Amino acid sequence: MDEDQANAFELVKNGHNVIITGQAGSGKTYLVKWIVKYRRKCYKNVSIVCSTGIAATHYGDLGAQTLHKWSGIEDGRHLNEEIAHLVKTDERFMKAKQNIETVDVLIIDEVSMVSAKVLNQVQFLCKHVRNSKEVFGQIQVVLVGDFYQLPPVANQLHGDSGKPCFLLPWFDDFFPHKVVPHKVVLNEIHRQEDTTLIQCINELVIGHPSDDTVAFLKSLDRPLANEMDCIQLFARNLDVDLFNFEKLNQLDGELKRYKATDEGSEHYLGKFLAPRNLALKVGCPVMLVQNRSDELVNGLRGVVTKLLSDSVEVKFAMEKKTTTTNIERTTFTTFDPVKKLVVAKRAQLPLKLAYAMTVHKSQGMSLENVVVNCQKCFQAGQLGVAVGRAVSVDGLKVVNFKKSLCKQHPVHVKLFHQNISVGHVRADLTCKKQIQQDLPSEDKNDEPSDTNMHDSDFSDSEIKHLTFLDNFIETNILTAEESLYPSKVALDSVLKEFLDTPTEERMLSFKQKLLCDFQKYDD
Repeated sequence: MDEDQANAFELVKNGHNVIITGQAGSGKTYLVKWIVKYRRKCYKNVSIVCSTGIAATHYGDLGAQTLHKWSGIEDGRHLNEEIAHLVKTDERFMKAKQNIETVDVLIIDEVSMVSAKVLNQVQFLCKHVRNSKEVFGQIQVVLVGDFYQLPPVANQLHGDSGKPCFLLPWFDDFFPHKVVPHKVVLNEIHRQEDTTLIQCINELVIGHPSDDTVAFLKSLDRPLANEMDCIQLFARNLDVDLFNFEKLNQLDGELKRYKATDEGSEHYLGKFLAPRNLALKVGCPVMLVQNRSDELVNGLRGVVTKLLSDSVEVKFAMEKKTTTTNIERTTFTTFDPVKKLVVAKRAQLPLKLAYAMTVHKSQGMSLENVVVNCQKCFQAGQLGVAVGRAVSVDGLKVVNFKKSLCKQHPVHVKLFHQNISVGHVRADLTCKKQIQQDLPSEDKNDEPSDTNMHDSDFSDSEIKHLTFLDNFIETNILTAEESLYPSKVALDSVLKEFLDTPTEERMLSFKQKLLCDFQKYDD
């Protein structure tokens, strides 16, 4: 256990609510295992929950499960008051009620993927089930994750805008950082040993690659000895599907198609991860797209061993064992909480081909052999997440990299990390250095940009505009204020094109409207 891990361990041991953050490979999972074992020895009821099922599998027999299942909030379709009533009174939610009533320490892993709406609903539920006026109903809470990774996925139908959870109004009071630090950064990387690769990931995560890192990434565009067996990472589901189809056609054997049965809105049917038509062959890799049990979780990869008339047998490799399971059709639904009805339904095998996957789907994984295709990677942190999956340089290939693809995070993410990068913890659990910097009030009310979506579906013309703005920002000398808000520089540059034209007055008016809510525009 390194010094940063020991600091975090002591804070949790002494009963504080703590945020443990750090980049990919910094030993967060290892630390959580130590915390759980110690607190349980102290006769504390500890629950580990994760934002994804695949993250829960990293904890072996410690009983980790998804946050949604543990709390009973399902897919987030209910209003706060509705889910509180259901959990307290409906026997279908008896297990969730018991979880909340009996837990002493709640550890939430991969919390960067938990939106403000989801975390607030869980704390509201805990407070009401435990009949408490305190946030989380006086449960000790430990949040674990890296907010420099990809943001939560928005779900507009359920009223979830995808804002990061640290923008909640009660968050800073619940995890203060004054006399006793409640936020700890793990700085030592354990997943990778190559210092050049570690430095590269660090720079990609914050969106500022140096010339040396750019040269290093371009040097990784070379053949790998085992490239045929590498997992391919893409930004978009479309590119994943195209690559999977091409690889399946190269596999020998009989192809069998499984066609879904659909009902409802075509718009929402198109959003299901389970495909309308699933083509498989014996020996092809597949991925579960639905949580089937505590072990068979969304994101788990396996290999097809047998094709049956209406099901398939899949061999899954788990952390300590392999298991062959018959996967049957299941029903996927999309519920409209306003209309109170199911607007789309699909019956299909909960599988998709897995020669490739999206960067979003890979978050939290460690991959021995991986090819990162940087094309269409336009989200902040996306390239850092992708390259950070690699265990070593020998098993990593990077293609289509351009420096202009590296995006900076929104201001509120930068400020959050500035507030927690505050040095080490003394033996008395006080902090050696204090930097208490509050988020601007307008930032807390900020809505996420449209880039907080699963796919980065930019048209060619939009890509040209993004490239122009990147080049403009990189080739102009900025003042201190301009470097913090480079989008203001870009905006002014664009508006210069309309000076002394018939539309000048209208464009200046448009600029003033943007500046009235500039934080949203900047993000």
